[in-house]
Amino acid sequence: MLTSQVKITEQEKWNSFQKEFYNSREHSRMWYDGNSHFVASILNKFIPFATLTTQEQILEIGCGAGRYTLPLLLRGYQLTAIDISERMLKKLQEDTDKLKIPEKQYTIMRSDIHSLNVENDKKFDIVIGFNVLHHLFDVKNCFENIARCLKKDGRMVFLEPNALNPLHYIDTLLDRGWQAEGHKFDSLPDRVRMSLTEAGFHNIQYRRFGFFPPLLINCFPSLLKTESYTDQFKFFNKVLPYFMIKGEF
Repeated sequence: MLTSQVKITEQEKWNSFQKEFYNSREHSRMWYDGNSHFVASILNKFIPFATLTTQEQILEIGCGAGRYTLPLLLRGYQLTAIDISERMLKKLQEDTDKLKIPEKQYTIMRSDIHSLNVENDKKFDIVIGFNVLHHLFDVKNCFENIARCLKKDGRMVFLEPNALNPLHYIDTLLDRGWQAEGHKFDSLPDRVRMSLTEAGFHNIQYRRFGFFPPLLINCFPSLLKTESYTDQFKFFNKVLPYFMIKGEF
């Protein structure tokens, strides 16, 4: 009993720190950019990998200011987007208003996956997240909470940076993001697979990809053609900068 109480307390402390970190700065690199070739290329890989459809009810955890949320809404997907930062959610709401996205298409909530209360008749077909697992205090516990939010035969899909790639560390230096990272190496593909299995998920698949940083891709989108070949070489595969992972429940 004591161990459980300590764990909950540490989780709450970590969430409080995360909330303060994202409320205290603009983090404008995480804002929506309708001209981002990088985000578009990520979604062009993520959507078929996740087999997303516009008929499904989707929960996005750790949505932030909507860097991926808004492009998905503009492509016609229905989302419930949650985050613990009021500041980031305020920016997301401002941009949904600017883009005149119909209110019936989305729900924005300040919450985390641990405290989200989902009624049986309002469960989701799929839970997704972008660059969120490495910020978590307890990845396995996150998956257990995701499972209770899913409909029967539901699934979860996440995009993550690869902690073995040096670009990740350069990226976090730009806004001191390392301060908000949890147990970073728990988000490596093999460890995520293990946590998913322990949480009751099956048919787990992942794919590594990428090569160039977002800034270069946005400046020189033709690099995407070169990048498409890199994940075919086994020599590079383990250190490619991103991976997608999915599992069924």
